[in-house]
Amino acid sequence: MSNAGDQRNRQIVWAAIILIGLGLVVSATLLFGRKLPGLWGDWASMLIGVMTTPFLMEASFVLIGISIVAVVNHVAAVRSGDEWVNPEVFESGKNEVRETK
Repeated sequence: MSNAGDQRNRQIVWAAIILIGLGLVVSATLLFGRKLPGLWGDWASMLIGVMTTPFLMEASFVLIGISIVAVVNHVAAVRSGDEWVNPEVFESGKNEVRETK
């Protein structure tokens, strides 16, 4: 049971790291994006416009959230491996094939 608790704690830590990292990237782009020279500054200004437009901001956060869930689900599926389960259970003695001579 402690293994399941450790795995749950690890998932919580990774989720917190992802959310904090995303928050730092968004905050840094909002604060310092327009001060970048050339193409990077133009790109950051465009990105700030998208992030602060009400409908586009909500839609972009929904897409980012779905992407995070898909990546975490994919990593969990790769770690758990093949989950094939044989639906028939054979008990010894009942379903044995007997040879007749």
